[in-house]
Amino acid sequence: MVSPQWERDERASGTEEAWSLAIGPRVGFDVPISRFFSFYPQAELLFGALGLQSTKVGNAVGVLVAVNAYAPLLLHLAPHFFMGFGPTVFRDLAIAGVSQVFVPNLETQAGVATSVGGWL
Repeated sequence: MVSPQWERDERASGTEEAWSLAIGPRVGFDVPISRFFSFYPQAELLFGALGLQSTKVGNAVGVLVAVNAYAPLLLHLAPHFFMGFGPTVFRDLAIAGVSQVFVPNLETQAGVATSVGGWL
């Protein structure tokens, strides 16, 4: 059995669900280093939408503009197959149209990512 105090605390904290969807052009250039290695820096400009559903503040929808950069070192294990590893940076440039109750901060995210690819 759940106590009434606990139920009040759960309602006070509320629940939130956020989503985002973006699309945009990406450019990159593969720079050969040796027979087995190459450097493949890439940059993309993203345009999209984001949203929040919250039991405390209601629903909010906005638009975003962001940039993403990825610079992996690729290992070519076969003529048409590669694996890569390298740094990545993502930066929000603008977020607009979100309700005044929910105003997100512009974010910068940095990390490392991997790639696996090939072609026939």
